[in-house]
Amino acid sequence: MKKSLFTFIAVLLVSSISLAHTDNKEQEKPQVGDTLLVSESVGEYYKHVNFPRLNTIVKRGGVATYKSVVNVPVVITKIMDSKDGASIVQIERADGKKFFNQTKYITASYEDAISSGELKLKS
Repeated sequence: MKKSLFTFIAVLLVSSISLAHTDNKEQEKPQVGDTLLVSESVGEYYKHVNFPRLNTIVKRGGVATYKSVVNVPVVITKIMDSKDGASIVQIERADGKKFFNQTKYITASYEDAISSGELKLKS
């Protein structure tokens, strides 16, 4: 009796975790017009948000730091699918300014940037 009760509870737990995981995947689909926040990168560079390299920013008269984009709200303007099925989003600043006074649009791998914390959903 104890074994069957334990098995039932284990199956119930696994199915509820699986269902919760499926619901999260549905919520993560990007929509045009969604607002996100740019977070600070874990390392020196952003891996999943395609900002210009620091030396390029300096050559064009900017300051070699990504601090000017931290906590900046951005809006998704276009959604593309890559060959491996990941969503590539094109983002622009919500205030209409250019990134580093140079680039109006930036692309990012949506799922990877959200999971790594480089982009956050604005609530």
